[in-house]
Amino acid sequence: MNEKLVHPDFEFQISLEDNATLLIIENPDALRRYTLELQSQTMGGEGRFVLSDSKGILEIKDRVAVIIDPLNIDPSNKKVMSRIQSQIKEMIVSDEHYLQAVELLSNIERFTQSIEADYKLSLTHEPVDIGDLHKILNMTLQVDYENEIERVMEAMNVLHDVCNIDIFVLFSIFSFFNENDISTLIRESLSLKHNIIFMEGREPLFECNELKKVIIDKDLCQIF
Repeated sequence: MNEKLVHPDFEFQISLEDNATLLIIENPDALRRYTLELQSQTMGGEGRFVLSDSKGILEIKDRVAVIIDPLNIDPSNKKVMSRIQSQIKEMIVSDEHYLQAVELLSNIERFTQSIEADYKLSLTHEPVDIGDLHKILNMTLQVDYENEIERVMEAMNVLHDVCNIDIFVLFSIFSFFNENDISTLIRESLSLKHNIIFMEGREPLFECNELKKVIIDKDLCQIF
């Protein structure tokens, strides 16, 4: 599909065909500016990054996630749980589950009426709407990981499976993980068809042969 991420300030383009890119921005002001700009666009805000394929422009908010704090990333964050609840709501009213949902609502209604009848004071209630049944189920996401790098990968997998995110921008992750961890993340991510962009403020202490490297130095000269 020839997917790519570009910016009018960049003389290069980032290929997103099951690829991993290391973008080193040595100028702190530029690093902060571009990171916040892209993060804003992933939340539906304005920015100048453009994601496209051979057919045209793609919505960044639908495809890209920026992970600013890899040590504290929550695989079951608010965005994920909101999407899961929405999907469960759709499942409840689907042909496969609708009759069971109606039966459950009838049982809840009979139980509520029984409680009202047995209580010492007069009570009333609003019948549960089928559109609110997912709230009563109170389902949460169960995630399993043994260490912090697995936590990052699990969060990426959840975002992919639940929100259809397949482009991940990881900020300063080389500061927290060793060469083996990074190699594992790259290998596992590419096997799952995730596209990765590492954004760093300086050159990592170790080389990763799997990465295409682009540098914007302190004077904003671009090396690629």
